[in-house]
Amino acid sequence: SLDWPPNNNYTINYGDGQTIIYTTYYDSISHNYPATSETNNYNIELIIHNFLGCTDTATTTIQIFQPSAGLTYSPDTICPPYSIMFVDTSSSDIPLVDWDWTFIGPVTLTSNGNDTANVNFTNPGTYTVQLLITDSIGCVSNAVGPVLNVLNFQSSFTSLDSTICKNDSVHFTSQVQYADTYIWNYGDGSAWDTTINPVHQYADSGKYTVSLIIQNSYTNCIDTLISNQYVDVQTITAQFIVATADTNCYPFSVTITNQTDTIFSPINWNWTFGDGGFGTQFKPSHNYTSPGNYSLILQATTPYGCTDKDTIMINVTGPYTDILVSDSIICKGDTVTFTLINNSGIYGLNWDFGDGYISNDTSSVITHIYNSVPLSGGYGPSLVYWGGSNQFCTQPPKSADSVFVYQVMADFTINGDTITSMCNPGYINFANTSFGPITSYNWYLGDGQYSSGYEPASPYTYYNTTTTDTTYYISLATTSTLGGCYDSIVKPFTVYHQPQITIGNDAAICYGSSVQLIASGGEAILWSPSQGLSNVLDYLPTASPNSSTMYHATIYDTHTCTNSDSVFV
Repeated sequence: SLDWPPNNNYTINYGDGQTIIYTTYYDSISHNYPATSETNNYNIELIIHNFLGCTDTATTTIQIFQPSAGLTYSPDTICPPYSIMFVDTSSSDIPLVDWDWTFIGPVTLTSNGNDTANVNFTNPGTYTVQLLITDSIGCVSNAVGPVLNVLNFQSSFTSLDSTICKNDSVHFTSQVQYADTYIWNYGDGSAWDTTINPVHQYADSGKYTVSLIIQNSYTNCIDTLISNQYVDVQTITAQFIVATADTNCYPFSVTITNQTDTIFSPINWNWTFGDGGFGTQFKPSHNYTSPGNYSLILQATTPYGCTDKDTIMINVTGPYTDILVSDSIICKGDTVTFTLINNSGIYGLNWDFGDGYISNDTSSVITHIYNSVPLSGGYGPSLVYWGGSNQFCTQPPKSADSVFVYQVMADFTINGDTITSMCNPGYINFANTSFGPITSYNWYLGDGQYSSGYEPASPYTYYNTTTTDTTYYISLATTSTLGGCYDSIVKPFTVYHQPQITIGNDAAICYGSSVQLIASGGEAILWSPSQGLSNVLDYLPTASPNSSTMYHATIYDTHTCTNSDSVFV
């Protein structure tokens, strides 16, 4: 401080390269020195000047302190859980009074007050390590250390299928990062394996515990995963016996005993009997109905798909034949040929043709005529045969293909069949009375006309313009697509000729006179009107009309057919 007259000034050199001249007096002056990473001493010089040119100088020294933060730790890569000692390596010219440690990562950790920090890391991730120091006069400094890597190091593995069959292999896949060493124990007594993703074959059934040990060169990096009964291995051996595998007669019921071990239940049983039959029971029964050599096979499968087969040959002998039927759709009266093929060991036989007729003909080819039609369906021919005397090994009736017998019958009526002849013209009303599975009708009407309908249009007219009687022969043919059955019928219809009439010429007479009328033809005559006639039934009557009259003559023949003419008197 100093007395400050007017017109004085002073100059301050702060020692940091800045010099400032002041013309106004201040009790105190502040000055900012640049930040620095180390302690610095500054020499300050004050020079004053008065208005007379007199000067004076004063000097002093200022010391500015700056601590320098630093830290160290090791290692910088670890596996959790692991504790690391962090050590302060800061420098300071005056004592440090506080240390703030911060670890920024998946979780933020802190430690305050000490120049060391012992921190336990349990969460994997990358951590940033920071240290903030404070000295005794409040100066601070911050340091950031190397990145700390806390590895996620856990043993883990998977497999596509851990439920397998004996002698199958399991493909293991490690689910691990950062490992340098892999040690597998498959739990079956085999040598340890150091492959990353191994394939291991299990040679026996059972449940196996699998473990994987992993390591790397970083601190505390070792881990073990033990999966109890991880691999489950099944096996099965199919085995069965039969009471009898060979027989000389059938039908033959085979008795089966299943001796398969059922430790890995539930087991799927699939039996193939060799004759097209199948079974899924533990102990099935089966009946062989024809001779032959059959492979009886058992395939057993565990829940894991492990499978095995066992086979026994079944030999069945005995009489046998197959039946061929020449026609299965026929018409009544047709002949069917039955042929025996694939014959073996037949000693005797009996035929039943299904229509009430039987035969013991042992020929391999036999015929039969079906002369009747069943009420419904078809006839079921069958054959009973046996393989030795005393009818040894008699087989149940063996059915042949059914024989369907059809019949069509053509028939129709003409005017109800009460009038089959008429005078010209003749009229017919047709009625179709045919029966059977008819599919087509063909009419010939006798006059050159045809019809394919169910019935011709009625009434139908027939003409006779001749002088003699004419008979028309009308036919109907019926056909069925079933067996090609056919039938036809012909019926006559006669149209009588018209009788011929002859009559005399017209006559002129005086009032009160008479004249004889003349007519001929037919078997009888009738005149009209009757007035003035001597006899209306006489071919030669006398006519005595009171006035001019037209007389009509109608003649009749033996069929009551008529013809007419007239004469004027």
